[in-house]
Amino acid sequence: MTCPTAGQVKQKKHLTPVDYPLWGTLQLEEFSERGQWVSYAMQYEEQQTDTLFLKNTENRKLKFFPKGSNGQFNKEESFACLVPSGLAITNLKTNQQQLILDAIAFDFSSNAKYTIVLKRNSKNQKSLEIRSSNGEGLEDIKDVNAFLLNDAANKLVCSIESNNQNSVMVINLDKNITKKVLMEDPKCHFTNLAWNSSGTALAFFQEARDKTDTTDTKLLHYNCNMNKLQSFSLEGQSNIPTKMDTSGIIPLTISDDGQKVFFGVKEKEQLENIQNSESIQIWRTNDNWIYPQQKIIQNWKKTVKTAVWKTVTNQFLAITSVECPKLILDGKQQWALIYNPIAEKPQYKYNDDRDIHAKNLYTGECKLVIEKLPENIQNILTIPNTNYIVYYKNKNWWVLDLNSQTKLNLTEKLNINFEDVHYDRAGDKPTYGIAAWNKKNNSILIYDQYDIWEITVDGKKTTRLTSGKEKQICFRIPKRKNGTWNKINFDGLSCSEVDLDQGLILEANGDDLFSGYYIWNRKQKESKIIYANKTIDQLIKASKNNGYVYRDQEYDSPPTLFFNDPSKNNPQKLFESNPQHHNYNWGKSELVHYQNRKGKTLKAILYYPAAYNPIKKYPMIVHVYERQSDELHSYVNPSELDSRGFNRTNFTSQDYFVLLPDISYEIGNPGSSALDCVVAATQKIIDKGLVLPNKIGLIGHSFGGYETSFIVTQTNLFATAIVGAATTDLTSWYLSVGWNNGRPEIWRFENQQWRMGKSLFDDMESYNQNSPILNTKNIKTPLLIWTGENDKQVNANQSIEFFLALKRLEKQATMLVYPNERHALMRDESQRDLSRRIQNWFNYYLKDKLPESWIFETKK
Repeated sequence: MTCPTAGQVKQKKHLTPVDYPLWGTLQLEEFSERGQWVSYAMQYEEQQTDTLFLKNTENRKLKFFPKGSNGQFNKEESFACLVPSGLAITNLKTNQQQLILDAIAFDFSSNAKYTIVLKRNSKNQKSLEIRSSNGEGLEDIKDVNAFLLNDAANKLVCSIESNNQNSVMVINLDKNITKKVLMEDPKCHFTNLAWNSSGTALAFFQEARDKTDTTDTKLLHYNCNMNKLQSFSLEGQSNIPTKMDTSGIIPLTISDDGQKVFFGVKEKEQLENIQNSESIQIWRTNDNWIYPQQKIIQNWKKTVKTAVWKTVTNQFLAITSVECPKLILDGKQQWALIYNPIAEKPQYKYNDDRDIHAKNLYTGECKLVIEKLPENIQNILTIPNTNYIVYYKNKNWWVLDLNSQTKLNLTEKLNINFEDVHYDRAGDKPTYGIAAWNKKNNSILIYDQYDIWEITVDGKKTTRLTSGKEKQICFRIPKRKNGTWNKINFDGLSCSEVDLDQGLILEANGDDLFSGYYIWNRKQKESKIIYANKTIDQLIKASKNNGYVYRDQEYDSPPTLFFNDPSKNNPQKLFESNPQHHNYNWGKSELVHYQNRKGKTLKAILYYPAAYNPIKKYPMIVHVYERQSDELHSYVNPSELDSRGFNRTNFTSQDYFVLLPDISYEIGNPGSSALDCVVAATQKIIDKGLVLPNKIGLIGHSFGGYETSFIVTQTNLFATAIVGAATTDLTSWYLSVGWNNGRPEIWRFENQQWRMGKSLFDDMESYNQNSPILNTKNIKTPLLIWTGENDKQVNANQSIEFFLALKRLEKQATMLVYPNERHALMRDESQRDLSRRIQNWFNYYLKDKLPESWIFETKK
């Protein structure tokens, strides 16, 4: 019997590696201030197809820019982005497009009247053009080396460097363009341009062009309001060498009031005579740091230190030193918090608890203000425009007034846990952190597991702003596009500011793995914008209305952009990435709950084979690491370019189930904990009757590789296993050096991921019990081992030791060693090779396919 054509269902395709390059990654870029336009990018493995898109949210008009980058809106007037040939500018009102050839950087003035374009021609000559909003050229300044707008985007400074004359110029971008040359000198470079936050002052270095020239290196400061230029010679100052190279030094920073310039210096004295590679190395047990660590750090003598030039008094003050080389500035830049992250004693944390000293930048007086502060960078923050610092110690948040040197415990009466309840590594638990500073109320916003607390700095008023605990939803202020929220402040952090009277956009993540965003205000508290059983992220709000754009995805639904128009009830779909997805069979993800031997309920993700047939049973691959359930709704592009050689979509398209279990750890038993949880989760799936019990493979990389190598010493549940870049001998790795940082690896065991919590010599039995190599004789599982030959994270010898133990015991194993690769494979050819070999290996052991020659070919 035949069916009418109209009634036939289009058959979906089987996904193969040939199809993988069709897939790209969607990234939401920018949203215009009134929400009329959105830009987004699609990035592909084959980079020549990367594209930046511009779309109208009302009429859906679309423009695209192949290999476009750095897209930026000029209010609702225009949109510009860099393309391979230059700068593409689109007038959003007239739809006219303009291409400025040879552009390499650009920006807009705050009044939307001017476009600033830096160009570089084929002769490597640079010039700066200033154009009107309609594209008319207004200024063309030749030989510009660099330019920088102030934060208000109404002034710019540029350095000009030609054969005949070098100069620094300030350009005003208000109603009319005005130019002022601050400094001219044909013998000098002008570098490291910097503005203060209010745009009232700028600074830069002046140094000789010719290295043989004896001209002084100078630091210059310009006060815009007073039209005053000052210079400060760095020659002859204490702790500054007679010849100073300002390139590569920390960027110049100017205080908010414009009266202090912070800059990098180098110590005058010669570096400690650490032996060179041809000398005999001397290692002493009574040295605080072992030789490789000394060689890298050189007792802080070779690191750049920070100093300040006080322009009002024309004084210089060295801030950091060999004793205290790290720095955080207070919110008014009147005090410097200085510390040493590596104590002058043997230590077995990555960084030791820090003693924090406060240096008065006017008097130079320095006092110890906090003792033994735990090392996490989140544990101390400065507060904008104040002399307060907030820090975490003894399970409470404290505030310190640097002026009065008084401390106040802000949270002791709350009986709230501010430490991460899910953190199960050895050592100090991290905090959930500081959310923000609310200037109007003089209050600090602090996170607990679910909620945001507002506490005034005098400790008199405490308010829980959200009700996440009752809803089992974790509320957080979203991070910026660059992945940060609180601001970098030299070697620490400064609180970001919020205005609670204006409300907040909050990111929401539920214990049930729902996600989305809420809007919060004091009257109504939090109310939902979008919240669903999906991954919802990258939300941007239009600055001039209540329009939103965000990204939405599920494992079986490609990332899609939605626009939430405040005048309509339902979000509107703007763009769906990877439309070819619907032409292929695709698996689905399912959240599974299971219990370990202690009766603790844990989560796991189960991915179903594409074109799953419920009457069949399938092979399964179990991937292990730590906690993976948060990836339940993540869409995963198929690809052979993976640094670990494992891609779950590749395997589901090849008729495998894939399981990602969460693991709960007991300190002192990392291997046994992984064994317990992984076996329990695997058995849960076997009991469902979905998989072939004798065709289950195990795979892990790094710590997951360690877990994999240990698990197969304790169970024969798995038909085969793949171990990537793993630690296999806990004793030898405990007593080894991390060659990427020169530190003993002891800290990883006693205070970090390896979760032993004790010295090897305090509990050798537990180290031995959890060490794969000492249990190798139990292994009956065929193994594939791989490592990068130059791995400095986990030395390749760990894999080699394991392989040699397996060989000596006549076990079945193959090892791949990738030359010129490190802990994760970085070269495309290496990634493709590993992905294919892993696929070959599992196909042979789990599907009974004919083996590839490399698996069993014998060489004598």
